[in-house]
Amino acid sequence: MRRKVVRSVVVGAAVLCCMAIGLFSTPAIWGKDETLQTEEKSLRERVQQLEDRVQELEKMLERQPTQPVLLLQQAPAIQYPIAPQGAILTAPAVPHDWKQSEINGVPFYTLPLKSGETSDE
Repeated sequence: MRRKVVRSVVVGAAVLCCMAIGLFSTPAIWGKDETLQTEEKSLRERVQQLEDRVQELEKMLERQPTQPVLLLQQAPAIQYPIAPQGAILTAPAVPHDWKQSEINGVPFYTLPLKSGETSDE
């Protein structure tokens, strides 16, 4: 029984020694990393800048009128030439060399671009 107690004490002492070595071997600045502190400071400054910008934009939004914005604009009116009163409007004359054809039972007409021209198709 005495051996068990001695063995427990030795194991306990070894564990305590290992823990002490671990604690003393850590650097003195453990938990005081300067890069993390500078990064935190820069992030806090950035958050403050963004909050200021949000407040500025909210003030601008309050100053704007609440009228809806027109995305589409009305096209300008087209003015067509008006024939003089009493004038008789006639359709242009159909050339004499037009051809009637049919495709799939649907009639269509071929008109030459210039009078007197025919194609041999």
